[in-house]
Amino acid sequence: MAFKRKIITRVECPRCKAQAELRTDDADRKMFAVYLKCPKCRYSKLVGISSWEIYRNNILVSKLSLLAGKTDDTMLKASLEAKIEKLKEINNKKELGL
Repeated sequence: MAFKRKIITRVECPRCKAQAELRTDDADRKMFAVYLKCPKCRYSKLVGISSWEIYRNNILVSKLSLLAGKTDDTMLKASLEAKIEKLKEINNKKELGL
């Protein structure tokens, strides 16, 4: 099966301070490896291994935290914070393999 490659975000290279990329390489649909690659100095390093579910949950957590920061309603804010905590617990369990 062919690898799928995506660029997650652009960051600063630790070696040459140029613009580097966080890329994903995955052979299956569940897990992926994250690499830091710099096209200027050819720096390449494995940053970590994660799953797409954890990645999607982290995006959802960031969106919910922005929404919780904007709202003035205390009930809505409390429910959003409860959802954020639940998603963080799920992510921690998935990272540990439980």
